[in-house]
Amino acid sequence: MASSDVEIDDVFLRTSDDCIAIYGTRWDYRGGTSRVKVRNSVLWADVAHPIMIGTHGDYEKEGDTIEDIVFENLDILEHHEPQENDWGAMAINAGDKNTVRNVRYSGGA
Repeated sequence: MASSDVEIDDVFLRTSDDCIAIYGTRWDYRGGTSRVKVRNSVLWADVAHPIMIGTHGDYEKEGDTIEDIVFENLDILEHHEPQENDWGAMAINAGDKNTVRNVRYSGGA
């Protein structure tokens, strides 16, 4: 939430919600998010998405910008989501007037 220059490398994450959630404004954290790298990692989401981008932002103003996000060499082991509209290993949801741009995913299984 509202972060910049974040690097996540060589981790195993098993969660009961989104493994990696990249948002703008949420709660007391204000502003956009930029320059995030997630690489060489294993993701396992029991519920929700292994990767979720953009859901929350500053909807009372102009929204936030979420940009320059890189995913490299990720293995996604499991994804169990009972709601059909929420299926998928990665979700990009530019809600709350957000702008999401320059997202790259490469490598991995």
